[in-house]
Parts: sequence; C-alpha cells; structure tokens
Amino acid sequence: INSLSGQSHIIFFSSFFNASVVGYLSFAQKLLGMPMSLIAISIGDVFRQEATVHYNKNKECINIYKSTFKKLFIISILPFTILFFLAPAIFSIIFGESWRVAGEYAQVLIPMYFLQFLTSPLSNMYMIAEKQKLDLYWQIYLLISVVISILIGYFIFNDSYISIVLFTASYSIAYFINAIFTYNFAKGKIK
Repeated sequence: INSLSGQSHIIFFSSFFNASVVGYLSFAQKLLGMPMSLIAISIGDVFRQEATVHYNKNKECINIYKSTFKKLFIISILPFTILFFLAPAIFSIIFGESWRVAGEYAQVLIPMYFLQFLTSPLSNMYMIAEKQKLDLYWQIYLLISVVISILIGYFIFNDSYISIVLFTASYSIAYFINAIFTYNFAKGKIK
C-alpha cells in the first residue's frame, strides 16, 4: 500500500495530463527526494536503535523522540526555506530556463517533503510500539487521500498545478497525522 500510494500519483498524472507535466513532476521529486531520503534513513536507523532499547525498558522514549525531531528540524529548516522561496530560480540557473516549471512544481512540493523529512525517521515508532495495524490504516488513508486529491484536481479543476497542490496538501495532512500518532507512541500513550 505504501508503494502504491507513493507511485499512484505518477499513474494518475500520466493518465490525466501530458508527458511534460509528468516529466517535470518526476524530476522535481527525484531532486528533492534523493538527498533527503539518504539523510532521513540514516537518522531513522539511529533513532530506531536508541528508541527501541529505551522503549522496551520504559514503555516510552519521548526524550529520544523529541531530540531526534529537533535535530531533523534544525538540519532541514534552512534548505527547505531557501527552496520554498527560490526553487524556480535555482532550477533555471542550474538546469536551464526550460526546467523552471520543474522548480515551480518543487516549490509546491516543499511542504510535503519538509513534513516527510521530519516524520519519516520517527515512523519507526509504529514498529517499536508494535502498532503496525495503525500503520496499515494510516497507509490506507494516505492512498485514498492521494487518489481523491488528484481526481478532484483533474475532474473539478482540470488543472495539473492545482492537482499538484492538492496532492501536496493531502500528503502533508497525512504526515501531520503520522506525527501525532508517533509522538503519542513515544509517550507510551496509545495502548
């Protein structure tokens, strides 16, 4: 379900909009996602090890959770803020003016990637707290919300840009919900 929700937007965008929209969107996502995922995976591995030991002993790991969240925030706030305001200009300078549209798409995607960067490493809490069933429900919600947002963007607005905005909003809301769950797992509140 995770892979399907992560790739469904490409399938829908390919079906509804022209190839250039899909190309610009894919390019923006690859450039934003690759470096971010390498850092987030590394931090997530360290968090999982430390949090597992503490959680198994105390049935909570809130201090480790908060510390990791702060580190993720400090690492990410400056680059994401710069990209949020300057992505179109950066893309056009580095890749040429023809890639400015990919920079505009990247600009729209920034809130989603920022929240993903903050929450993905901490999502290990589902496994640590043995809440995989809730993770499944969250993944199903994510898939449904992504599909609905793209369908609304296409059938109601028939606009690729609005579809990307709605797609980003649905993912951002899902990541916010994810953060609430994992925070409460770390506190040992959800039984």
